[in-house]
Amino acid sequence: MSKTNENGKLADSYLTKQSLFHQIRNNGIIIITLLLLSCLGIGITDFSPHYGVRYWIIITAVFALISIFFGFSKNKELGYGTKYVFTQILHWLGLLLAIFMILYLEGSGRINSEAAGLVTLLIVAVVSFLSGVHGDWRFGLIGILLGLTLIGAAWIEEYFWMLLIPLFIALVIGILWFWHQRKTKSSVESR
Repeated sequence: MSKTNENGKLADSYLTKQSLFHQIRNNGIIIITLLLLSCLGIGITDFSPHYGVRYWIIITAVFALISIFFGFSKNKELGYGTKYVFTQILHWLGLLLAIFMILYLEGSGRINSEAAGLVTLLIVAVVSFLSGVHGDWRFGLIGILLGLTLIGAAWIEEYFWMLLIPLFIALVIGILWFWHQRKTKSSVESR
């Protein structure tokens, strides 16, 4: 049911608030989905470079299509519709070429799988950011978030063992404590 004012006209503030909420929700869904797809790409490339190649190629196409879709309407209004699409196609083809180069370096033994995944994420972050600078703002934000994800992933890989050892010690202590408590409880009950 729509809200009306005293003259029977739709209240613009109500519609604006409602559409703003939907825009924020839709933008959030798009950004989170693209971030999750990128993080999945790191894992796939780490575990299987062969499948990682195919995954990053598909993700590049997905990013390109979404970027073109959202930037086209804005640029069409400015009179750059066709030029924008052509520029974005070249932009994302550049990413695809960079991914092939990274995978070639990995295949030739110059870099390992973990490094290939992180470098690929770096390239995707930079290309996404630049797409946001020249096209739709969402990709600028995605590029920044992917860069932060890259730093987080590198930090976790670097300090994984330093985090795992204390967690393992805490787990052993917890199991011993639980075992001791259970043993103490059963000896008290048997008296």
